[in-house]
Amino acid sequence: MILSQFLSSYYSNTTSSSSPEVMAKVAKTMQAQNTGAPALNAALASDNTTLSGLGKLMSALTSFQSAAQSLSGKAAAVAGAAPDAIQLAQKVTDLVSQYNALNTTINGLRKGDLKSDAGVLRIQSQLAKAFNPSSGGRADASSLTLGSIGISTPKNGAYAIDAAKLQKAIAANPDGVARLFANGGKGIADNMVSQIQGLVSPTGSIKKETAAINKDIASLNAKKDSLAKALTAQANALAKLYSQQNASGKTTGNLSLFDMLT
Repeated sequence: MILSQFLSSYYSNTTSSSSPEVMAKVAKTMQAQNTGAPALNAALASDNTTLSGLGKLMSALTSFQSAAQSLSGKAAAVAGAAPDAIQLAQKVTDLVSQYNALNTTINGLRKGDLKSDAGVLRIQSQLAKAFNPSSGGRADASSLTLGSIGISTPKNGAYAIDAAKLQKAIAANPDGVARLFANGGKGIADNMVSQIQGLVSPTGSIKKETAAINKDIASLNAKKDSLAKALTAQANALAKLYSQQNASGKTTGNLSLFDMLT
């Protein structure tokens, strides 16, 4: 809301008896002398944009978390010691697809709603390390890595899957592939679930940042309300003064409320 909207909203009723000439003069004076409203509105717009971005990030992380949980230690324990090859291949494929979607969302937020939020880059980096902790090296005791089971990283940053290689790796060592993702809390899926939980839980960093922004928005809105009251008082005082000047035929130029009180 710009200052002219403040004027329209807060003094149109109380100065409705003033002439158009007086109203125009009041608006001109206040537009030139009051700069608080644009600054408050800019800060509120920035906070609301960031808040929207955090909501989108939270949603994307939660969606990915579901895919990661299907391969994590708890899910593996329920499934038993002998993983089904077809189900395992599908879960791995889904996990990679969901990770690519999450990464695309984060890249978009870094250019859009969260471009001024330095924390989103840190989150993306942490998730990347959790998803591929080996970076081409040994991931666990079986020496399996994402690359060795057919998951490679092209130049655009999205993971690609060689389905035939994945199926071959699972056929040769299904337990090893399962442990690559669920390994006593140290597998890839285990790490991803842990990382995301630390972000989206009630005490997580995203929730804390969201709470801090909401607090700032409340503070800005309180300042905006105070400014609105001040603008209303000033507009009414100026309208009264200019009306009196018009009636007496005397004008002293555009005055501010400060001038009137001195």
